[in-house]
Amino acid sequence: MHRHFIDHWTDTTTFRVLLFLSACAVLPVLGVGVVTTVIGGSVLFSAYQRIDVEQAVFGLLSLGGAAGMIGYVRARLGARAPTRHNLAATLLLLSAGIVTALAVAGFVAVVVVEFLQRTTRWSDAFPWLGLGGLFVAANAVWALVGVAWIQRLLRRYAESTGQIFDSLPVMLLFVALALATTATLATATL
Repeated sequence: MHRHFIDHWTDTTTFRVLLFLSACAVLPVLGVGVVTTVIGGSVLFSAYQRIDVEQAVFGLLSLGGAAGMIGYVRARLGARAPTRHNLAATLLLLSAGIVTALAVAGFVAVVVVEFLQRTTRWSDAFPWLGLGGLFVAANAVWALVGVAWIQRLLRRYAESTGQIFDSLPVMLLFVALALATTATLATATL
């Protein structure tokens, strides 16, 4: 069966080294975000009985990153036996991780560009530009890995069962969840 370009490209040693290096940048930030969301969110909610929109967005990004990592682990474990694996759940978790990685990369890129517009000296901007660029690239690597695993799992499912997995309902469910989350956050800001 035909392998897609992203699946083939991410299955190289060079990309695996790049994934390890990006994991060194992304996973500690994800861990801090999840711990902060769980502990800080419970303290804030119990003390004030409400959560601000910025806190909710931070929490959703942390949970989306955690869902993506769970999807990545499920994909690696489920690649051996795709017929006994709940492929829809893994695709949903991987999709959440991809969207989260792209959202974080976009946010960091916007912050770096705004900082560059305000600064007057290149020597002040250079370290932040380098760190921001590396973090954006690290999140882009994780998004590519998520896309590759989606392609790989769908291909392996088709090879082992002889049938194509209908992933459209899973993607529609994800889009519906994303739209509901966006509508909730937009309503909360009013």
